[in-house]
Amino acid sequence: MKIIYDGECPVCLSLKEFAETRDPEGTFEFVPFQVENLAEHAEGLTRQETSQALYAITEDGNQTRGARAVFEMMKFLPGFWGVAGKILSIPPLAWLAEPAYGLFARHRHKISQWL
Repeated sequence: MKIIYDGECPVCLSLKEFAETRDPEGTFEFVPFQVENLAEHAEGLTRQETSQALYAITEDGNQTRGARAVFEMMKFLPGFWGVAGKILSIPPLAWLAEPAYGLFARHRHKISQWL
């Protein structure tokens, strides 16, 4: 699964590191949206789109964005995180998470300064 993320966001980099340490099978391929050849990794997505939200792209090309992409990624992590990802993916929880994710994404660089 490809994860398109902001390679300059400290919170995003922490999420990447968190997932990588819990992914012994190498399920994830993390690609910062800032790469020169983004189209090779995220077919059909623009730099503008990927700069606004995290994207998860499955092997079959299915794309999810925002909170749902985070939950999709969590499903592949072992233990608590995998269970939490499955539960949070269920509507209406997934729907409720999107506005909070959007608010975070718009202000992620400011939030990173506070942490």
